[in-house]
Amino acid sequence: GIMALSHDSIVSGMASDGWCVEGEQVGVDEVEVVRRFVGDVERWEAAWNEKNGTLVTIDATVEDWQRRSRLVREVTNRVQKLRKAAGLVVMDECEAYYEVCDVSSDDEKKLKLVEELRAAVREGVAQVRAKTRCLLMPLAERPASAKVMSQITTDVDGVDVHMMICQPALSFAGDVPPLVVQYLGSLDYATTVATLQDNGKVDVTCENKTHTLVNGKDVFLTATLAHEATQSAKK
Repeated sequence: GIMALSHDSIVSGMASDGWCVEGEQVGVDEVEVVRRFVGDVERWEAAWNEKNGTLVTIDATVEDWQRRSRLVREVTNRVQKLRKAAGLVVMDECEAYYEVCDVSSDDEKKLKLVEELRAAVREGVAQVRAKTRCLLMPLAERPASAKVMSQITTDVDGVDVHMMICQPALSFAGDVPPLVVQYLGSLDYATTVATLQDNGKVDVTCENKTHTLVNGKDVFLTATLAHEATQSAKK
């Protein structure tokens, strides 16, 4: 029947008076020709323009850099919403943390999404900071004394992520005794910061032993400064 005609036969018939199908003449006005794109439909989006008789195709391939940029925009949007939920204005300082919740998944596709998200955050950290005025850090770097201002568990492109923003808090080097960390974390933050800025250090006596913590080495005024010092040391 006419459905079995080849592409060339259809084009030839449309240019003439029609087709002879099984001994019968079929006119062009008796047939509706539907054009379909038969290429790689997963990559290409195609549409036929009836007015000028052209096929318009768009390459729908998402490049890695495009995907990373989109992930960074989504993460930035979540941080901005957290700031708004906390009632912060543009100049208010805070520190942001995140943790991916899907790390134990056995789904290879999900694990790939998790790694892509982590890579996007690492590469886009400066962009997030520029838009939100806070550095986005792994939740493991949050000081115990940092007070949570707003938090949410949200889906970012198929990956569950726990995010929060906190008030700035002192951060400590790993070899500072826990009791010293706990004590300094319990003091008034602004007063301790002023002492460190004025003296460059702070002395704490704990269990009959005096510990001297140097600003920028043993203790940092914010988790952001501690993070930046760690990253600088790795270079």
